[in-house]
Amino acid sequence: MILCAAGMSSGLLVKKMNQYSESHGLNWTIQAETVFVYDSRQRVDAVLIAPQVGYKLQDVRRQSGVPCAVLDAFDYATGNCSHIADLVRQMTDQ
Repeated sequence: MILCAAGMSSGLLVKKMNQYSESHGLNWTIQAETVFVYDSRQRVDAVLIAPQVGYKLQDVRRQSGVPCAVLDAFDYATGNCSHIADLVRQMTDQ
């Protein structure tokens, strides 16, 4: 799950990450949501938080109970899928 302020900028990243996942044989489904309506009852393995709402990290971590991290601003802005995938692997041991 990728959380951002309005779910719009993360939507672009989600599209790229889903394409990356498919082209690299990963069985990942990436979704976007706004951090302000995120529901921790959704089954996710990890939560990535957009840099602009990184201040919500502790709240999301407490609420979700899964590994959480704030994305690097450059990786987020450029859609650096390989770096983001490496981060997810480190967080989830996948």
